[in-house]
Amino acid sequence: MIVDFRKSTVPPPPPSVMDSPITSVESFRFLGTTITQDLKWEPTIISLIKKAQQRMYFLRQLRKAKLPAQMLVQFYTAIIESILTSSITVWFAGATVRDKQRLQRIVRSAEEVIGRSLPSLQDLSISSQSDSSEEARAHYLYRHWVGLGLTDVHLSNHTVLLSLPGPAPNTITDRSSLQCFLPTGESCDQGGANRPTNQQFSYAAYSAVGTLQVQSST
Repeated sequence: MIVDFRKSTVPPPPPSVMDSPITSVESFRFLGTTITQDLKWEPTIISLIKKAQQRMYFLRQLRKAKLPAQMLVQFYTAIIESILTSSITVWFAGATVRDKQRLQRIVRSAEEVIGRSLPSLQDLSISSQSDSSEEARAHYLYRHWVGLGLTDVHLSNHTVLLSLPGPAPNTITDRSSLQCFLPTGESCDQGGANRPTNQQFSYAAYSAVGTLQVQSST
């Protein structure tokens, strides 16, 4: 495949290796991603949409079976979101607005089925591009706590100390007041949790009065 961004192109001579001609193609598929000669991502996005829509059927069936919302979120994250974000760092920036809207419709449909807010593709794209960043950890915490049942998600701007998700309850310590909270909004003293002392993030997730807030900018 030959990628040429010149306005006036002249067909290049057939490529060859060791005097053996090589067939040039307009597109090829690699690890589920279709790469075209003009670097347009519509074929890849159409394929992702079809796969995600097929799996939305199973999400609706689980909802009819009255599974708890937490399990529905986990199913969505593992089965549907993983498809929508396949190679997202490659194609998302070059996708058209129309294609992004078509993908986001699936996320909104899942939100209606589950009854909870879910990360947008824009947020997931940012998180994928900076997996080791504090912002990515905040998005991970957001998804984890939504799965635990927290709702009413907002953007905020605070610096806190917090514990990472795990088998023990998450704890959040406000840097200014040094007050320690559980994700439910209870104080650590009431919940019997220990105050974290070694995890400080400028990008962080914390809970106050029963709501989860995720910081996305300093």
